[in-house]
Amino acid sequence: MNNIKFNDWQEMALKKDTETIIKKMSTQEPIFYSLCWEIVIAVGSIIVDHFFDTQKVNIHIWIVCAVLAIIPPFLIIVIKSIKWVVSIRNAKAGTYNIKQFVDSFDNQICYWIMMCNSYNRLLYTMPNDKKSEKIFLYQEGCYYNNKSIHALYKMKPVLDKVFTDDPQKVVRSNLVATYRLVGLVEMLSTYQLELDRNINDFKSDPSVEEQIKINHELEKQIMEFVSEANDVFDLHMQWGKETS
Repeated sequence: MNNIKFNDWQEMALKKDTETIIKKMSTQEPIFYSLCWEIVIAVGSIIVDHFFDTQKVNIHIWIVCAVLAIIPPFLIIVIKSIKWVVSIRNAKAGTYNIKQFVDSFDNQICYWIMMCNSYNRLLYTMPNDKKSEKIFLYQEGCYYNNKSIHALYKMKPVLDKVFTDDPQKVVRSNLVATYRLVGLVEMLSTYQLELDRNINDFKSDPSVEEQIKINHELEKQIMEFVSEANDVFDLHMQWGKETS
């Protein structure tokens, strides 16, 4: 892990963000094609109106043009309505946004924690005469750690739907294995302890004190999450203790 440079994690995270943007753009393709079709119809109408005597054009031709212009937006409304109904049914069944939570764990939290570790390693090697730099690195490391904690906390109501200790569900339903959760929580706890230890000489600085207050608020969330996960999956995760 120490052989991976700080920028490498940024590039990986950027790649994931780019993939997410591409997926979102691909979902807008029907609207794009509909707009293109409407433009073709509009241009065709202008050409016909300019070069032909529209009063002599058969009424059936205008009916066909009107129908062709209406079909694309009508299909989009139908597709969107179906997706909306499916979303409501999924929400009532308790399966709403599960994939979003799994993707968040895989594509965001795992990268945020590596970003935290990168800042932490830089903080460890930074000499104490670089006070401003050390405080900055501490705050950024805490920021990414806290982002991970907050994202995990959002999953607390659906723990048993996002995580599983059943290998078949991991493979078939693409859920997150509990051993990955245990390892990630352990890393979050370890990195926060290391960050606090590496900034120990500047804890009286007002900006560091403010950051510590924020950390304590997020610590309440992760402790609630850990307690709930331990109960649901019979785990033995701990927070705030050194690991061997």
